Amino acid sequence: MTNYKTIQKSLIAVLCLTSTFLFGQVQEKSEVYKTIISKDSLLFNVGFNTCDISQFENLLSNNLEFLHDKDGISDKKEFLSNLKNGLCGSPDKYQSRRELIKSSTEIYPLYKNDTIYGAIQNGTHRFYETIGGKKESFASSAKFSNVWLLESGQWKLSKSLSFDHQASFDISNATSIFDNDKEIQKWLKSNNVPTLGIGIINSGKLQQVKVFGELDKGKTAPYNTIFNVASLAKPVTAMVALKRIRPTKYVFPSVVAVSTFVEKQDDRTERRDATPGGGL
Repeated sequence: MTNYKTIQKSLIAVLCLTSTFLFGQVQEKSEVYKTIISKDSLLFNVGFNTCDISQFENLLSNNLEFLHDKDGISDKKEFLSNLKNGLCGSPDKYQSRRELIKSSTEIYPLYKNDTIYGAIQNGTHRFYETIGGKKESFASSAKFSNVWLLESGQWKLSKSLSFDHQASFDISNATSIFDNDKEIQKWLKSNNVPTLGIGIINSGKLQQVKVFGELDKGKTAPYNTIFNVASLAKPVTAMVALKRIRPTKYVFPSVVAVSTFVEKQDDRTERRDATPGGGL
């Protein structure tokens, strides 16, 4: 009897784990994933980014509940009113554009009696703004959780949570820009590069920094890792040589024909500058 109960409990545990695996996050190739991404695109790429209010009217559930960490809670009527009179009130003076970070997207199907009735969409998105016809600039980033439900066979956005709004990029957490970490790590490994630091500079301001790899085996490189500057002799030498070139033609040994020089100054020539012993 004891063995039977033990086996029974083990089978129940296995079934629970199997159920979690089967109904967990869906793959990008699944129909549920494609459907939700398609609805997301209609809602934002078409609706939000072009102020096509009809997309929101069609895709939002009449029972919509929208929770925003800055603007509170609103229903469908209030949400549409705010959209029409706010972000889409004067497109010639102000325009907002939303960009989904696709790699952050997670979609979990909702089932009842093995029949799907909805899905949860989690992700991160960025917002950009154009003011008075000027160049578009970054506005904010945020995380979101959307609950999509099947209502009379149609997918409708029933609940939406928008939170963790950031008005600037966090240089210690670069998930908003660097959304291909796995590919970068793969590239480092295949090219035997131990550590790589990348900085994003926009309009003269450092927006984001991310460091990949390890300082030592098993020790992850922090975002404020200090690197030694690589040798700049060759690019500087090349620039100096090109600056001192004259309209005549000269053939460097084992190099292509280029416009060059004939003068010397203080025993320095372009030929000498263009060698590792040039002194730069």
